[in-house]
Amino acid sequence: MPIANKIDAKDFYQNLPSINHGTGDIWLSLPCWGVARLNNCSGVVITPACDLSQKKAETVLILPVIPIADYLLSKAFFFDVWTELGSKIKNFGFDVNPASRFDNPTVSSLTNFLQKIEGDKKQTNLREQVIAYIDYINYTEVDSNGRKEFSPPCIETLLGKKKYEDILKKMLINSYKSDVHFFPAFRNAGDYSAIRVHSLALFRHAYSVPIEILDAAQTSSESLWSSDQKTLEVQMPIAKEFNSWPIKVSRLKDDFLSDLISRYLSMFMRLGSRDFTSHTIDSFVSEIKGEH
Repeated sequence: MPIANKIDAKDFYQNLPSINHGTGDIWLSLPCWGVARLNNCSGVVITPACDLSQKKAETVLILPVIPIADYLLSKAFFFDVWTELGSKIKNFGFDVNPASRFDNPTVSSLTNFLQKIEGDKKQTNLREQVIAYIDYINYTEVDSNGRKEFSPPCIETLLGKKKYEDILKKMLINSYKSDVHFFPAFRNAGDYSAIRVHSLALFRHAYSVPIEILDAAQTSSESLWSSDQKTLEVQMPIAKEFNSWPIKVSRLKDDFLSDLISRYLSMFMRLGSRDFTSHTIDSFVSEIKGEH
């Protein structure tokens, strides 16, 4: 029986990437546009290599890469939390549905539910989960400065140990959702490590950056960037969003890069179609039954 080679985080990344732009380049201190309440994050370039090598592209396409810990506090994760707790709450006849899958239920509705199960010793675990849910909502609905007033919520208490571990394991093997991709932490260079903590690339938040900004960053420094940024803003107003000096620290290796690109493309290759209404479905069901 063949023995599979062990894959470590170091196998994912190249050290000392070329100064030339390439697909898979990993940059630090890129704008994050407020995703997960972050101002800056890492990012990976997914522009085709031929466009970069032949200088056909005036921009590069970036996928933001954010820590899993921050993803768990983002709007993209709200529905996962509600899915885990919503059915349990509904069993008691309480309607505390959030407005959409990207919203949380109100704290007041959860507080009312807590009062209903107060003193019920059979619901101790559920009560702890709902208290954790309230902490989660309070923490996720304030800005970065406001969060200093709250303790970070315990996601394991909120979801339960098994559910929490199941979600994390699915993230690590890219079977959690089609719109995120796992990047393992590689702490080889302190603050300038390629990926400092286990993270996810966000397919739905791709954005373009003028190559001139990244060119300027590679000839700049932390002390000079503020001045260089102001110069760039004259021709490219988007430069004002680059409030920290961007720095290229690594490049994703080919095998892992091809997997990333393949998954990114497959998500957007889905053409999709409109769903039938429930009335139409009921009508079709009746027609099919009438054929037999």
